[in-house]
Parts: sequence; C-alpha cells; structure tokens
Amino acid sequence: MEQDKLLTLVFTFLLLCLTVIDTASDAANKGVYKVYSSGVPCIIVQADIYLYLTYQTSDSEKDVVVHVPTSSTADTAVSTCDTYIATAGMSVPAQLLRINLYHMAGWTIDLGFTEDKRFKTEGKEFTLFQVNVTANFSSDPSSFPNAKYPTQSYNLHIDPNNLSDLSGSIYADIGNSYYCPSEQKYAINDDVA
Repeated sequence: MEQDKLLTLVFTFLLLCLTVIDTASDAANKGVYKVYSSGVPCIIVQADIYLYLTYQTSDSEKDVVVHVPTSSTADTAVSTCDTYIATAGMSVPAQLLRINLYHMAGWTIDLGFTEDKRFKTEGKEFTLFQVNVTANFSSDPSSFPNAKYPTQSYNLHIDPNNLSDLSGSIYADIGNSYYCPSEQKYAINDDVA
C-alpha cells in the first residue's frame, strides 16, 4: 500500500486583492506574481516559497527541499480573476494563480482564492482555500534520482466544514492585504499516486 505523500509549503508572502502596491525592497528577495483582469490586478502574491516534498523511489521515500525561484512567473494562460474550481464535489467561484517554476519544466503551483461564504468568509474578504502542486521529477533526474512516478500531484484537502490550517488562517479584505512577517508552514497531503 502506498504511503501518503507529503508536501509542506513554507512561505512568507504579501497577498493583495483588487489593489496595487509594489514595494521594491521586499520584492528583491521574493517572487512577485500577478493576475490581471482588464489591466487591473485581482491577485498579487509576493512570496519566498519552499516546497518540502516527500517522493517515492523504486524502494523507499526521499525528502527534498525545492526553492521556488523568484524568477518564476504567473501563467497568464491559466491564471484568472473569474473562474470556478471544481473540488470536493463543489464548484467554487474563485480567482486562480498558477505559478510556473522557472527552469523547472512541468512544475506548477496553483493557488485558489475565494470569497465564497462556505469557506468562512463574510463575502467581502478572500481566503486562500486551494493549493495544488505538480512536481515533474523527471525534468531533473539528478536532483530526484530514481523517482518511481515521473510526475506527482500534491493537493490540499478541501472541506468547508473542517478548514485546513492554510484556508482557516489566510484571509484578506477586498482592497487590503494579508502579510506574514515571518515564515509560515502549511502541510498539503495527497493519498493518490
């Protein structure tokens, strides 16, 4: 039986919904990812992200740390200010940011934000409710030797009745920001190979 795979996301970030604020000094050490609608940003994430991954080899598990390069970019073909994310038998109105990891073909991070009241918002604030990471271990066999699965997905479990640590703690009112002054760690589990 496959053991659960674990991804821990560590990041310090500034999230701004429906407003533009750029600070050059903070941006120097963090990636900045923006999603626009009609030239106006709906999501701005400024973050230094580390992925703590456990992946399967042919005979064991390996733990690795992947730093998301600050030169990574928002995928403008997938990121959107107005979509629905199908998850846990629900269709959730959302804003979606997909980050393509620089020089890491096939590696992505999807961040889904919603003001849906099922996620304990008051309808005037956004929460980060969905995180999905796709890890393409086959893109760098020297860093990920003997990966049993060439590509693996890590997904945050969604249950509005029992919010994860992540979706239960990251909220920002429209026009305002959420700021982490120090490192935050969030576990994201996946039972599916």
